[in-house]
Amino acid sequence: LLLLLLLWAIESRAPPPPYNHFEKPGQPGALPMSVRKNAVVVIAEGRSGSTMLLRILTKLDQAVFELPEPFYNFAERGETPPGYGALLDCSFLEQPAVARTTYWDFACKNMAFFAGEQAARTGRFERCKSNALTVQDLSELQQACLQAHTRVLKTVRFHRFETNFTQPLCPTCLTRVVFLTRRPWDMLKSQMALAWHFNLAKAFQLAPQSPQAILLFARKVCERMLRIDMLLALHLQPQQYLRLHYEDMRSNVLDTASRLALFLGLPFALEREGLAVNDMVDHTTFARIRKNKSMQDALASRPDAEWEHDILQLEPCAQLYRVLDYPLTPPSHHKKI
Repeated sequence: LLLLLLLWAIESRAPPPPYNHFEKPGQPGALPMSVRKNAVVVIAEGRSGSTMLLRILTKLDQAVFELPEPFYNFAERGETPPGYGALLDCSFLEQPAVARTTYWDFACKNMAFFAGEQAARTGRFERCKSNALTVQDLSELQQACLQAHTRVLKTVRFHRFETNFTQPLCPTCLTRVVFLTRRPWDMLKSQMALAWHFNLAKAFQLAPQSPQAILLFARKVCERMLRIDMLLALHLQPQQYLRLHYEDMRSNVLDTASRLALFLGLPFALEREGLAVNDMVDHTTFARIRKNKSMQDALASRPDAEWEHDILQLEPCAQLYRVLDYPLTPPSHHKKI
């Protein structure tokens, strides 16, 4: 009995377990489900299907608030971007920089709050585009964020602003991470066709169309994706994050929607959410993105299988294929860029 009392005393004085912001409702310290919100962090590289994944999420939960990632121009302006926690708990709207053009140019195009009949009637969307949001607009925006059942943050720049998950991302939320991946060469090819690697090539004084620049870019992307996967595996429990493949999402969107719903604890019925997801896919038209002609020609100068063979000689890329469960043997044919 004395031994049991001693063990109880030691345990009661022990610090709380790390990462308790990922605990399940019902555990000690967890907020009731009626109070907690879903916070979904979608981590992906560009051209991996993250936009389509967001559209699926909005069909699973109508009360979704999509959070933009307003980071890409802050560094150029010498400003400190808001952290992921500030985005997920909606406090980013209290920051002075929130009305800067670099933020709202992105936000106006991606937030449902600025679309629809009410926004058109009040002129809110036009004010957003002209960087002229009023105090009332910002107040209503923050309320929409706070009241949303699910807040979704898509980050394609996680490698620049990554967190080690040792601090709560959103103490009032049930936070989950979705890591969306795509076959590395298909993703790299799509990125390079948009000239995303030009700055890297310039920094190393390489012609962007050269094999050296292409392989250098491939190595850098493979290394950071490996780092993200390692970070998630190190700090999160398997039930706290979900890895999805772009190819599975495109080939069977209903299965992806069902897996997401189960992962996030959302209802899913084929006659309701399933029909909405199917309707979304049937009516989805992705905007044409202007590609770089010289890069398209450079990438088309060799068969895809040869390019992929070359990047598989890079150890980080070969390791990434294995970690993400992609076969090392190039497929007999590749999809268009």
